[in-house]
Amino acid sequence: MTSEDQIAQRLRAARRHAGFTSASAAARTFGWNEVTYRAHENGLRGLRTAVAERYAAHFNISLAWLLTGEGRQLRQHYLDIAGEIGDDGSLLRRFRVVPPRPVFSVAAPVALPPQAIGFRIAGTGLQPRYDRGDIVVCARAGDAPRNIVGREAVVITGQGRGYVRIVRRVMRSGLVDLQAIDGRVTRAVDVVWSAAVTSVVRARDV
Repeated sequence: MTSEDQIAQRLRAARRHAGFTSASAAARTFGWNEVTYRAHENGLRGLRTAVAERYAAHFNISLAWLLTGEGRQLRQHYLDIAGEIGDDGSLLRRFRVVPPRPVFSVAAPVALPPQAIGFRIAGTGLQPRYDRGDIVVCARAGDAPRNIVGREAVVITGQGRGYVRIVRRVMRSGLVDLQAIDGRVTRAVDVVWSAAVTSVVRARDV
């Protein structure tokens, strides 16, 4: 077995350990080119160090283990961050595609589901509910608005704007009423992606 085959074998093992039953599922979740990723998993294409680092980060494994088989497979837990949240609960970047893609990762104090994604609080305007540096965690795949009525969620609109809001009502048209943390309600919003907040990683623990 060549070194490329061995790396491919470890890459497949890492993907399965992260909870992905297929190469296509992992590629879709992380926004990778599926053909390229499959070629890496099958040992048909050499793996550059920069690409290996990306795979190691997303699968939460040691880069040294992936490339050489030495050391321990698992490394420190990490959480992908897709954006930061400002004082009014608005995300500080626009989103051209959904599910939102990560822009950086942070160390997490505990293991989180492999498809979790976080949004970091950047200001102090959401206190006392959230402090600066807290991270709200959602499922990358998202939730249908009708399934999370009454819950706090991260939502992205048809214009690419993101917010932390409570889903109040879903109309027959599919438009959604959203409530801000201060109680203000915005009606009939075109929501293209939403995900309930499932947990919060506090800044003191990161």
